[in-house]
Amino acid sequence: MLRPISLFLLMLLIFANRYNGDSDTLHGVWLCICLFAIPCVAILVAGTLKRTPYSTVVATNAILLSFGVAIVVFSWQTAVRTFIGMPILLDDVLLFLPALFWLLVLWWVTAPIDNKTSYVFHRLRLDVLLLGIPLFILIGVSETASFYNVSDDWMHLVDISAFLILLGYAPQFIAWILPAKRMRQNELLEQLVAIGKKAKLHNVKFYVWNTHNRIMNALAFGMAFQSKTIVLTDKLIASLTLKELHAVVAHELAHHKYWHVPFFVVTGASVIIWSTKIFGIFDIESVNSIAFPLQMVCIVGAVILVSRQFEEQADAYAAVDQSKQEGSAVITEDGVRAMCSALTAIADVHSIPLDKNDPMHRSISARQKNLASIVGMECAQLPINKKVLWVKVTLLATLIGGILA
Repeated sequence: MLRPISLFLLMLLIFANRYNGDSDTLHGVWLCICLFAIPCVAILVAGTLKRTPYSTVVATNAILLSFGVAIVVFSWQTAVRTFIGMPILLDDVLLFLPALFWLLVLWWVTAPIDNKTSYVFHRLRLDVLLLGIPLFILIGVSETASFYNVSDDWMHLVDISAFLILLGYAPQFIAWILPAKRMRQNELLEQLVAIGKKAKLHNVKFYVWNTHNRIMNALAFGMAFQSKTIVLTDKLIASLTLKELHAVVAHELAHHKYWHVPFFVVTGASVIIWSTKIFGIFDIESVNSIAFPLQMVCIVGAVILVSRQFEEQADAYAAVDQSKQEGSAVITEDGVRAMCSALTAIADVHSIPLDKNDPMHRSISARQKNLASIVGMECAQLPINKKVLWVKVTLLATLIGGILA
């Protein structure tokens, strides 16, 4: 659910709204290099080498880092506001456009499926809109309140109220962005609900994401106090065998069962609290042009490291669920095979090399090797569950310690 691209862009926009940069100097040449020359070269190289595992990753990093340098070092936000002023939201949208434009071009050039438009919209929704639209709404509410000279005390109340309203309606909001609709009552839904109940998850909502039968994906969302929601694309449902689909659903349900989504929030909060304290020790304000990028890198890095453990645990739970369906108390080869074959099917449809590294998940081949390594282990004694438990304890201790320190 959380994507490194959206996290990075989100934090850059927050930085741009907090730090006005050098208002006296416009770095025209350097801005052209960061916002146009570097992304253009990166995309040309990625298009030429699109079959290599890391070309798209390198190009994505080049686009994002050059955009970050344009904001943090060369005050792109100041250039935008110098020309158009600060109309509500318009300056933020224009600030965001160069990175969005080059990402769309990159996704088009390197699309792994024939229907490039579907792939670009798929990436746009997942990597930009899911976090971008709520952030722009919050910024718009805050800027509107400032326009009408709302006092600081009321401003905090307005910001908090807008955030809580968005958070409360997040499942419906996400379903609207994708777009996805509730799965119709049928035999398949009954089977998926039964898998949820075995995971001790009741009232799970299942949605079908209409990609016109072109994209295979699944995701889980919903905080602790919200309804647990699973989204499956139409092609995923149509293309996988029933056992493979059950394994994928069990994987997504594991994110809810083990409270992965709330612990992503704990991870980000812990990094923010402790990095701010460390900056204070060295008399560096968190809005400083050096400190804030470092804080961003730490947050994204921490989320990636935690995500990899959570994804491994979710894969393992899929194998547990399949093995228990066979009446076994240990992980069976057939239990592992369903998830492994589902990963291979998804890779084949999207022409993803099995050894291509994914920041949040690892490569598909690495995930399959991890699954193969747990065959024969007791379902109730998997090492990854103990490892993730200690990760959660550490995160909670870090958060509480940071609050109390």
